[in-house]
Amino acid sequence: MPKSLFPEADTETRARLEQNPTLKLINDYDWASNSLGPIPDWPESLKGAVRVMMAASTPMVMMIGPDGVLVYNDAYGDFAGNRHPAIFGQPATLAWPEIADFNRAHIARGLSGESLILRDQELVLDRHGRMESGWMDLHYSPVLNNDGMPLGTLCIVHETTNRVTAEKALADSELRFRTLADTMPQMVWSTLPDGFHDYYNARWYEFTGVPAGSTDGEGWNGMFHPEDQERAWSTWRLSLATGEPYEIEYRLRHHTGEYRWTLGLALPIRDSSGTIVRWIGTCTDIHATKLAAEERELVAQELSHRIKNIFAVLTGIISLSARSRPEIKPFADELRQRVYALGEAHDFVRPHSHASRSAGGQNSLRSLIERLVRPYRNADMDRVRLVGDDAAIDDGAATPLALLFHELATNAAKYGALSEAEGRVVLTGRDPGDGCYLLTWKELGGPVPSAPTDSSGFGSRVIELSVQGQLRGKLERHWESDGLRVDIEIPMEALTRSARLTS
Repeated sequence: MPKSLFPEADTETRARLEQNPTLKLINDYDWASNSLGPIPDWPESLKGAVRVMMAASTPMVMMIGPDGVLVYNDAYGDFAGNRHPAIFGQPATLAWPEIADFNRAHIARGLSGESLILRDQELVLDRHGRMESGWMDLHYSPVLNNDGMPLGTLCIVHETTNRVTAEKALADSELRFRTLADTMPQMVWSTLPDGFHDYYNARWYEFTGVPAGSTDGEGWNGMFHPEDQERAWSTWRLSLATGEPYEIEYRLRHHTGEYRWTLGLALPIRDSSGTIVRWIGTCTDIHATKLAAEERELVAQELSHRIKNIFAVLTGIISLSARSRPEIKPFADELRQRVYALGEAHDFVRPHSHASRSAGGQNSLRSLIERLVRPYRNADMDRVRLVGDDAAIDDGAATPLALLFHELATNAAKYGALSEAEGRVVLTGRDPGDGCYLLTWKELGGPVPSAPTDSSGFGSRVIELSVQGQLRGKLERHWESDGLRVDIEIPMEALTRSARLTS
């Protein structure tokens, strides 16, 4: 270890200090052939500054004298990459020829006593066998001699390349996002994790006509129709609280002053730990589509109303015919009841408005059965009930099912359990998951059943046509001692049109 730097260090201390590669480099360097001369001849102030620099963990380099001879610490050696250790002791202009003018200017500033800080200074250096940009904070200050005059320049280096490149990548990404968002036909917006709106694309301002920035924060909700504002707020708060996607239809004020129906969608953007870092949303003008759908619904309701009137006219014709032909009255009554069942099935699946739609829904087998058996209820008990698994049905299945249950209920009222005051029917539905829906009609509390001698009646043919013909199912009757049991098996795909269309 050079005694001129640490003349009072004991043997153990010197051995420890010699483990520092750059201190060893100073010790081994031939300073006699350098313009600085041997270390013992260095000014005490320079030797003291070098001692401080060598012990520092931050990259530091001294450019000493008018040539800017480089003396630096280990951390700067790491910064220099492949250029270390060859540049140690060289003039700065020769060590880094690619920035010779840059270094020459700062050597002169240091020797004139000037201090300077450069933030995120870009330098193109060859540190790893190729020229590449690096960014760094550079703190320049003069190194003073014993007489107070500058003898060199000290530079403290904080490399900021990773941060700067990350910020540039983020800025580029933000620019690409904004460019993409501004070219989309939808209105695009984004918020902070707490829901604070901080960005809208050009389509938003074109649609709304509001000044840029005026809908940041919570100002967006004021753009909605007054009747939609609370609903939009509550839906948005729920998404913020749960992280669930945001989806809502609302009326958004157009720059013309009218309110147009818009579909709002938003999804959370999460980091690697699952934490929401942003929300990205869109608004799509669906006003024309919404109006067209409303017009179609009105047409469908009008058509359905006319069909329902046809059922009523048909029932009236049957009743009128029966009055003039008393001998056909029993048949006419049965036919009128079947027409009634068809009317109930039609009314069950016809298009409804919000006011006329049943709270129980229109696609449930349970709801259809409950509607069909209303005439058999009494105040004391629910005489026909469905237990077990329910099933989804559509308009295609509703008509044959209505005829099936009407015939079963009519027969039960004439000859079976519903002919007795305490009689009842239990329907058990099962979906075993094999593609078929199993339904059991079980009569209880009625007279002891007996198999009919003639099973070719019109009602039986209606049942067979409904189950086997239209639903492609199977039906078996079992005349048990405690009441009739009917086992029905129907393919699940026959219950819903969507399933049939995709099969």
